Amino acid sequence: MKLNTDKIKILQVDTGETQEQFAKRAGLSRQGYSGILAKGSCHPRSLKKIANALNVAPEELIKD
Repeated sequence: MKLNTDKIKILQVDTGETQEQFAKRAGLSRQGYSGILAKGSCHPRSLKKIANALNVAPEELIKD
């Protein structure tokens, strides 16, 4: 599944956290989170972690 990485980046910046801080809070490594943003895709389990940390439904982060 392709992710809307622009939306993820914007929402993550809105949290006021660095990538490292956000990744840790989401339960991911910084490298893992960075890789997800670079690839534009991830495992559904990782998508759920990111969505939960951003307080959005996972479906909102999937690219149409």
